[in-house]
Amino acid sequence: MRIRGANVLVTGGAEFVGSHVVDLAIARGAHVTVLDDLSEGTRDNLAQAFAAGADLVQGDVRDFAGLCRLIRDRGIQVVFHLAADASVPRSVEDPRTHFEINAGGTCNVLTAAHQHGAHRVMYASSASVYSEPVHVPFTESEPIDPISPYGASKLAGECLGVTFYRSLGLSFIAFRILNAYGPRQRHNVKFDLLRKLHRDPTRLEVMGTGNQFRDYVYISDVARAFVSVAESDIECDVFNLSSGEPTSVREVAFALVEALGLETEVYFTGKSWAGDVMRLVGDSTKLRDALGWEPRVRFKDGVKALVDWYIEEYAASNLRSSRTR
Repeated sequence: MRIRGANVLVTGGAEFVGSHVVDLAIARGAHVTVLDDLSEGTRDNLAQAFAAGADLVQGDVRDFAGLCRLIRDRGIQVVFHLAADASVPRSVEDPRTHFEINAGGTCNVLTAAHQHGAHRVMYASSASVYSEPVHVPFTESEPIDPISPYGASKLAGECLGVTFYRSLGLSFIAFRILNAYGPRQRHNVKFDLLRKLHRDPTRLEVMGTGNQFRDYVYISDVARAFVSVAESDIECDVFNLSSGEPTSVREVAFALVEALGLETEVYFTGKSWAGDVMRLVGDSTKLRDALGWEPRVRFKDGVKALVDWYIEEYAASNLRSSRTR
């Protein structure tokens, strides 16, 4: 199907990934409603979407009756479900609330979609369902073994979605996203390093040895995967969503310094946090074969876009002046 002219709901659409999905869905001609409780998302993330006619409903995916009314009254046909609490520490501190939001909220979205006429749900899962991978890069056949309530809650959402397809015929596609990055990102290692550089452009402290390898996929490539699969003939599946390129934390730190044009002393503490995985790199061959999707944005180009956004968003005059002098 094509989403041009379709009524689309994006849960969590005021957050980092969700807001980019919103923008691309609008660009493809969809009529978009955003559901977000604004606990993490911001209205500023939707400025472009508002100008194009998108509508924001402030609400919570735990409100089943509200979800039903929204999907029924707005004639929602397609749902991008990205609303979640993505904090691993919070999932450990309060697993009950975490599951109510992530697993319970997903069950609400699926049930409301099925009962009120939506026929397709795209779901943001996470590579946290895997734990420490045996193979690098890892495919979707890697053993599933989450080590946090967050990972377990994302896996629960996957299982619910696949079951809804098998028993009720609701189309469901899940993406196990690795490290998405880009403008509007206010968490993750790059944002944390930029904040440190903002405070002191002369010295940057980085936890660990810098030899931890991650898989970073640019946000426009993530959004394109979500919207493209919504327009495909795929009825039900689960895909890794990754660049497939291993990038060390050391490379990340120096790429940020280079993009800023700084002469910064980069210091690695040598010690990281308990449970830090050394190599987490995904294989998106299955998605490429099914959809023809491949990442388009090179890492350095993505870092530059992130840096430019950060400077503008946070009026980081010390970084801007450092780059231009």
